Amino acid sequence: MPYTFFEPTPDAAYNAPVARLRKLDAAMDQHAGESETSTLLYLRPDLVRMECAGAELGLNQKRLTLTNLYTGIWWQGSYPNYYSGEAAKASRELAQ
Repeated sequence: MPYTFFEPTPDAAYNAPVARLRKLDAAMDQHAGESETSTLLYLRPDLVRMECAGAELGLNQKRLTLTNLYTGIWWQGSYPNYYSGEAAKASRELAQ
């Protein structure tokens, strides 16, 4: 199974152009959102079906709100569609 490693960088010269290309707040962009979908559009566009990208909501639904408690199903409670962000905003240019 291939893996992709994203190292956060404090380098303003790198971050500024990336921020201009982003269409969404980076804090909302998690699994299968704008960044990951952009990366796949760059590396393996044959695996991406952009016509399906906007079919479901990728917002935190907050269906499981527990204070000071972690559970193995937190992701399903928060993101029942199993992704976070908006894949429809992805672009090949963001991943270059």
